[in-house]
Amino acid sequence: MEAQTSLKAALIFAFVVGAQAQSGGPGLPFFQSTTFGMFGLAKNQAARLNVLNPGSIFSVGKPSCSAELAFRDSDGRVLKTITAAVEEEKAVALEIDRADISNGSDRVQIRATLRTAAVDSGPPTVSPIMPSSVCSLFPTVEIYDKDTGKTTVLMTEGRTSFLPTPATGARLPPRRQ
Repeated sequence: MEAQTSLKAALIFAFVVGAQAQSGGPGLPFFQSTTFGMFGLAKNQAARLNVLNPGSIFSVGKPSCSAELAFRDSDGRVLKTITAAVEEEKAVALEIDRADISNGSDRVQIRATLRTAAVDSGPPTVSPIMPSSVCSLFPTVEIYDKDTGKTTVLMTEGRTSFLPTPATGARLPPRRQ
């Protein structure tokens, strides 16, 4: 019984978030956040956050996926960021060079983050489809040597979390102990 109540609450939350993100209304929030673990950049290295939109069978009316790509330092401060539309079957990227980050040492620890939102290109609609099923973006992070262009590290797994929507005031139900 308790599991059914939790499932119902999760589905209602997903519907509210989905409806708000699909509506294209004012104050459209990012609904999903993905972060990669910390990694180091040394002299003559650069990092690149790639984001691919492979498309979705749930894409009705060709919604646009908006993505905020960022690199952050170990204190969470944004070092470099862009926000861009990621159209179906296309990719966007953000690069940061080790030389662009000053911290007084030869090596710096950073992480990559991605926040995603669906923006409906048509008139505002309410849909029971979760926006993440429409905007399932695939992020990867690569670290490469600037002299050779050779990729030395490729990260394909980040941690994803769904964000509450401030515009609707939606919150997760309190946890039972």
